[in-house]
Amino acid sequence: MNLLCARSRELCRRRNVRNIRREQSVGERGGTVVAISVVIPMYNEQDEIGSCLDALIDQTRTADEILVVDNNSTDESAAIVAEIAAAHPTVRLIHESEPGCHAARAAGYDAASGDVIARTDADTRVDSRWVEAIESFFTSERGAEFAAVGGVATMYEVPPFPMFAERPLPAAAADGIEVSSFSGPNHALRKTAWQAVRDSVTRRQDVWEDFDLSLALTEHGKKIFLDPNMKVKTSVRTLRASPIRNLRYITGNVRTVKARGASASTIRAARVNALVRFGSFTWLWLLIRPWDEDTRTWRPHRLLRRPSDLHDDVTRVR
Repeated sequence: MNLLCARSRELCRRRNVRNIRREQSVGERGGTVVAISVVIPMYNEQDEIGSCLDALIDQTRTADEILVVDNNSTDESAAIVAEIAAAHPTVRLIHESEPGCHAARAAGYDAASGDVIARTDADTRVDSRWVEAIESFFTSERGAEFAAVGGVATMYEVPPFPMFAERPLPAAAADGIEVSSFSGPNHALRKTAWQAVRDSVTRRQDVWEDFDLSLALTEHGKKIFLDPNMKVKTSVRTLRASPIRNLRYITGNVRTVKARGASASTIRAARVNALVRFGSFTWLWLLIRPWDEDTRTWRPHRLLRRPSDLHDDVTRVR
């Protein structure tokens, strides 16, 4: 408890200093400020949600509200969020009883009061300039024509191999580029865009809800941008499970396009993509599963062991 209180006081101090600097900066450049809400769906994340919220509180530009949507957690997740919320008024815990990430996301988006709704996951740690990057994009001349923006992600707790090092985007996308979809842990959209598509998203647990939302936006003529300044680090725990165990998740793209009534050629392309993804998951599992972050050792025999931090597949019906 004392440790949590000390951590909260330090985060408050940093937030106050950064808010003063932000107000000075906005005053100097005369820029427009938008209200930004952050939504975090949560199901049994007692080991991760604290670090996620720490990163969101310790921002160069404070979010106007942080909505954590508890989706029937059976562990101490909700209690942890409630304790953090007591020390940080911008954090709010809400509940959604309908199971599934799609339902928790929708509840958070509907409850959000901001002009822009940002989204991340409970096991993700956003960069300290994440909220600032979102505001900068949507208040820029370039951002005016886009309804949504996604960012880039790397993984934490990975082995120290060169392939896992952060790399710049290809030259064509170095300054950002229009894209057709975004990822769940790292995107933001205008509240008006959500209101335009909310009734057309697929309300099923077994689809990729972020991909489905991207498709809904595209179908409504809404444009999506990839901004390399929006950075997050996501958990590697999904890739510690074997590709066979991940098979249902890997094939979620096929169910998603089918649910949206896609053409036969689109469904075939989704199946090819799933096959390629299965190969990628297999390669990454072979590299990541032998790694132990606590001991900083890589041992192949761990491939034969069940990981201790397995988490439910988000597309599993519960």
